[in-house]
Amino acid sequence: AHLVNVVGWADRMPAVWDYMCWCALMEAPFVLAAATSSSMAETARKFLPAMRAQLVVLYFSAAFWKLTSSWYDGHYSCSTVLMSELLSGLEPLFPPLATLSGLMLHAAPALVAGIEFAVPALLLLQPRHGVLLALVFHQTINLMPATYAGGFSIAMCARQIIFLPAAAAGASATLRRGVGFAPRAVGATALVAVTTGVRLFLGHTPATPRP
Repeated sequence: AHLVNVVGWADRMPAVWDYMCWCALMEAPFVLAAATSSSMAETARKFLPAMRAQLVVLYFSAAFWKLTSSWYDGHYSCSTVLMSELLSGLEPLFPPLATLSGLMLHAAPALVAGIEFAVPALLLLQPRHGVLLALVFHQTINLMPATYAGGFSIAMCARQIIFLPAAAAGASATLRRGVGFAPRAVGATALVAVTTGVRLFLGHTPATPRP
């Protein structure tokens, strides 16, 4: 299946998103490790260090290429557009955020670049905190009403598990943890569904005409 993912990515080139290239780069060492290993444990020992290093470098590269004059200019930076999109979805739920909208829009380029530098730094030095920050960062992208970066966030959230201490545990232990986590996952999914439903309802509610 992982080999098919890589082949499918190559077949679609060059009409692919950047995050698809990230995924293909991380799939490749797993395919190579699985092909040259005799057990799941040996596969994990080979590909986990490589995949962790790859993701850290990829996050750093994404942050590095934001060190341009256009990124920090609100007229050109996509961070301003994405922040306005996020605020437009959150303000109906939390009206006091409207008082901070101007500040958040001006701070968006530095804030996003700072987070993108902080994520790989923490994944390298304090993995648990790095995973938490990465999940928060990517979930804010997923909460945007009409973003084009949701696929990137979903793909990266799924890969954060490789930085957790028990990522290389045996299949049985992984299964037990998955069963134990299931109720929390269902609860989180329900919360996202309710939040999305409320936002959509508010978005379709006719505005009260002003006198």
